[in-house]
Formats: sequence, C-alpha cells, structure tokens
Amino acid sequence: MTLGKDTISLISILLNMIAGIGGGLVVVGATQEIHPWLPDYIEKVMDYASAMLTIFGVLVLTASIYSFEPNPSPPLEYSRTRTAPTVLFLGVCALVSTCFKMPSLLLVNGFAIIGLVGGLFRAFTWIRPTIPDPGAL
Repeated sequence: MTLGKDTISLISILLNMIAGIGGGLVVVGATQEIHPWLPDYIEKVMDYASAMLTIFGVLVLTASIYSFEPNPSPPLEYSRTRTAPTVLFLGVCALVSTCFKMPSLLLVNGFAIIGLVGGLFRAFTWIRPTIPDPGAL
C-alpha cells in the first residue's frame, strides 16, 4: 500500500502527539513519585490513558507490517500470517476491556515488551538473515 503525502503527514502528526503524551506521562509520573501532587481521580485517568496508549501503540506498530510499501525491512511470513494477527486480536480485546476495567500492569507491560521487540526485529535489519522463519520449517 502506497500512502499519499497528506496521509503520511497525518500519521506523523498523530505519532508525534502520542509520543508527546507519553513524554508528559513520564514527567508527571516521575514528579508524582517524588512529591505526590495530583488528586487521585486525575491519576486514575492518567493510568487509563497510559494503558490505552501503550496498547494502541503496539496495535499500530503491529499493523504497520501490512502497509508502507516499499518496506525497507519486510516482515517474515510467519509474522505476517501468525504473530501479527494474534497480537492484533489480543490487543483489540485488551483495548476494549480497558474501557471497562483498568488492566493489570503485567498486561500493559507485556504489550509494551511485544511492541518493543517487534520494532527491534524490524529495525535491526542485520539480524534478519539469521532468524529462521518458523513457517518455513
């Protein structure tokens, strides 16, 4: 899928906004640990926002393997047919459940780790030839 210039600009703005919110959450969280100053209800809202944005970010990163041609680091077939659909399904389930109940820190951190590792596999193109494709076995 080839994206137009306007679409790429919109995606860039959206991702920068999410990164800015993430940076703000880090600053607020760090100052809150040192000297609590937020009312409890605002802290709970920020916990929800942090959890939802983490899961959403992993969903966007995972879905990106299906787009952005030409892809400088194409995904393995196994990732495209098995790993990504599983992560997308579980991520949507987690995002929907977050609307009703705050997810555990383990769930959110688990998604963050999945997203980081997936991003690292795609970023470190030098490691790709050494990764066996389980789908080809």
